[in-house]
Amino acid sequence: MSNYGKNENSQTISPWSKNILMSAKMSGFEIIEKRVKYIHSPNNKFGFEKKCDFDVEMAVDLIKERNNYDTIILFSGDGDLMCAIKYLKEEYNKICIVFGARGHIGREVFDMKSEGIIQDVLFADDFEYRLNMDRFRQ
Repeated sequence: MSNYGKNENSQTISPWSKNILMSAKMSGFEIIEKRVKYIHSPNNKFGFEKKCDFDVEMAVDLIKERNNYDTIILFSGDGDLMCAIKYLKEEYNKICIVFGARGHIGREVFDMKSEGIIQDVLFADDFEYRLNMDRFRQ
């Protein structure tokens, strides 16, 4: 359980998410985790908000590891990453495909797709039936 205030009872990671991560590991993906920090927020009913700020670390890793991949499959719609993605496309001809949640993808991502920096934008809900098939097999 997360320590997110007296009324918070959500799990840090759900069993379904654990299964997705385990499947990714078994498929050869490297999973990088980061602890979530809690920021005081009087407007939140719990008094805190979860914040990860993973985008900077991802951008640095994408640039540092550029010789170890050809294609980026970015499971984030964060527009803050587009500066690094554009740099990697222009300087190293890296291909990038963004996979995110409809309605939660930054305008910058679509701008980069229009400019040819992003090859494609895929929406998680378009694949929901496949995720549900795996979920209900258990």
